[in-house]
Amino acid sequence: MRIRLWLRDPAGTGTGGAIALLSRDEAAVLANAIDTRRNWVGEKADDALPRIGVSATVDSTMIRFMECRGEGHIALTVTEAGRLASWLHDMADGRWRDHNGYVPEVVK
Repeated sequence: MRIRLWLRDPAGTGTGGAIALLSRDEAAVLANAIDTRRNWVGEKADDALPRIGVSATVDSTMIRFMECRGEGHIALTVTEAGRLASWLHDMADGRWRDHNGYVPEVVK
């Protein structure tokens, strides 16, 4: 089971951007880094996919897709980062139904 984290283009067309596929463990570690507002860089698990990094400042959290060209990062407010961390925790814990009733094929 992989969790897709997709950094879509800023124009909102749903195209482009970086994609990372996270295991449930990786999603939990990323969520913890965001929750605790600490700087963190994940390990590279797949040469085809980027590493993810977290940089925290006083009023924002930057999520970086490390090996990307162009727009490989997004700045989130503390509130937005908290929502992302909550979603990642839910995905890591297997609570897919909490989000629009989505149930991955693997658990059906």
